[in-house]
Amino acid sequence: MIFFYYRTKMNRRTFGKALAVMMGAVAFCPEALAAQKDITLDVYIDKIKGDALSASYYKKDHGVFKPIFDKVVDFYSEYFSMGINYRQGKVDEKLIKKNQIAFQYTTLNSLLNEPRKMIYSFGGKELIDELESEIQRAIKEQNWTYKQAESEIFGYMNRVLKQAVSGEGGFGSRIVNRAWMFPSKTHNEKAESAEELINAYAFVAVHEIGHALGLDHPKGQGFYSEFGQNNFMNPKQRFRDVLDFNLTFHHKQAENIRERLDLK
Repeated sequence: MIFFYYRTKMNRRTFGKALAVMMGAVAFCPEALAAQKDITLDVYIDKIKGDALSASYYKKDHGVFKPIFDKVVDFYSEYFSMGINYRQGKVDEKLIKKNQIAFQYTTLNSLLNEPRKMIYSFGGKELIDELESEIQRAIKEQNWTYKQAESEIFGYMNRVLKQAVSGEGGFGSRIVNRAWMFPSKTHNEKAESAEELINAYAFVAVHEIGHALGLDHPKGQGFYSEFGQNNFMNPKQRFRDVLDFNLTFHHKQAENIRERLDLK
């Protein structure tokens, strides 16, 4: 503002009026202030053939995803304010940033259709560069074209990822600030009520969002886990705790997230 004042030789009275107008605009837009949250989730739900959850999203009030994300917001509210934007269509990557996570309900097979993007989500540019080096080596040693080498190497990585990532859970990436959740046959069969089903998917959501916000799995396992057996970032939960949404959030994890997001 000082820079603007001197560069334009604006007189003090005009400058004061301009400032008053700007402050007034803020004062008369309380909804803009209210919309500011520590964390924002942009939720995208793929239309998955034969999947009742995704079908419900495109009906009234976002179907079962509304209570799932109500629970997510409530869980994180112990330490953070969180806003939800329910969106449709493809993920808008221009909106993504550290405190604005893109959350997508999709299938693992769908993600594997774009192996380069998925591999980048796991290992970033460093891993992609390593694979590019392998492609160049294969071209020289096997006399392959670039397309042949790329198909072979990324195809192999696809198979590795398919084994490493559960097709019924999800995963989150701090590298691309995104989280994914997959349909779960186990949750659909084991849940004995709508509430248990919501709780099971809400557990996956809070866990993968945690990864997107920079959290790792706690050290240790089970009873000896760093933050306790039922900490939300512990991947090996008692299934009863999952169905009851009996999860904990440690203050050190909240501090790590605040530091990553530059929150005071």
